[in-house]
Amino acid sequence: EATSRGDTNRQTGTALTSRLNGLRERVRQSEDQIVKFKEQKNLVGNGGKPVTEEQLAAVNNQLALAKTRAAEAKTKLDQLDNPRSQAGERGALPEAINSQTLGPLRQQLGEAQRRATSLGLALGPLHPELQAAQTTLRDAQRAFTEEINRVRNAARIDYDRAIGNEKSLQAQVDSLKRDILSSGRDAAQLGALERGLEVDRAVYEALLATARDEQ
Repeated sequence: EATSRGDTNRQTGTALTSRLNGLRERVRQSEDQIVKFKEQKNLVGNGGKPVTEEQLAAVNNQLALAKTRAAEAKTKLDQLDNPRSQAGERGALPEAINSQTLGPLRQQLGEAQRRATSLGLALGPLHPELQAAQTTLRDAQRAFTEEINRVRNAARIDYDRAIGNEKSLQAQVDSLKRDILSSGRDAAQLGALERGLEVDRAVYEALLATARDEQ
């Protein structure tokens, strides 16, 4: 009977040792799997900080400002493309443009037009004074046209830049949204792996404690 109990105890001890070894290996494999998963998903170190809603909100705010800037640039460009603007008509250009560059030239153009019209009514078409006024008018028209073309080209460049910035920020927003979705899935998967590891460790520790008590 004593021999039988000894054999039974040895068999139990062998089975317990085998199970402990199996659980120890399972814990080790789970730990390795978690380390590899973090490395693959870039979830380790400072570079692995997940994208946050705050980051997305910040870029969204920049995008809203960029859209406003692009809309303003488009309005300015449309005003410069208006035939009334190109003719120098009052009220056809934004006040900011008038005061900075085109205002003085438009004033000169208006004065030249009024003088040429006035002299045209009073003098013959070959009168030297009228011809001089018409030359001044042509010079004023040419200067105004050259300046409005320069301003329009600058406005076009500004608009293209604003649109480019808007598109770039929109791409960032789209990318951040994808990253948030991806990081959420990765975090959920990592949590499942870590919970599995905790269970394996708990079982191993409990079985190890039982083995020690039976020694």
